[in-house]
Amino acid sequence: GSASGWAEVGADGYAVELATDGLRLEELHGALRPLKPAGTVRIAREADAQRVDARLKAGDYALELSARLREARIDVDAATLRMPGGEVAATGEVLLNETQAFKFDARLKEFDPGRFVEMPAARLNGTVRASGALRPDWRAEIAYRIARSSFAGAALSGEGTLVAAPQRIVVRVASLTVGANRLRAEGRLGASGDR
Repeated sequence: GSASGWAEVGADGYAVELATDGLRLEELHGALRPLKPAGTVRIAREADAQRVDARLKAGDYALELSARLREARIDVDAATLRMPGGEVAATGEVLLNETQAFKFDARLKEFDPGRFVEMPAARLNGTVRASGALRPDWRAEIAYRIARSSFAGAALSGEGTLVAAPQRIVVRVASLTVGANRLRAEGRLGASGDR
């Protein structure tokens, strides 16, 4: 796709806006379905913060993002991905310090990831919370809860908490029910002696 835009610079700050007629997402990763979202991305300096606002749309799909960079910290005030019948809404923050600590919360409502990648149809409702750090070695604690959902036509539910790090995963407790199949896991994987 192509892009155009404008820029303004003043005593109180600046603003830059770019408009695209369609981004080819499948060129970023071959697993993505061929959607071409078009819209605007605006970057502005206001008072003590730099703001980023994005509005992209491809047919019935839409992405809206609002974030701020202020005092060595990025706040994602709102990030919403909408599709026919469903959406994912998230908020979060990243500290631009030595550890680059982060935390994000996401809410899934009738979300079907199969609309974006090749996989069986799903209908996901629930929450995902992630927190951790990116340096010196990345580490993330992830908690999820899924209810009133389905995968490939089978009822889906579950909840759990796990900690992921380079070459190691610690499952504190995790459960998942798909149709008549039930899975419960607890333990460590990756280091010598883990099980």
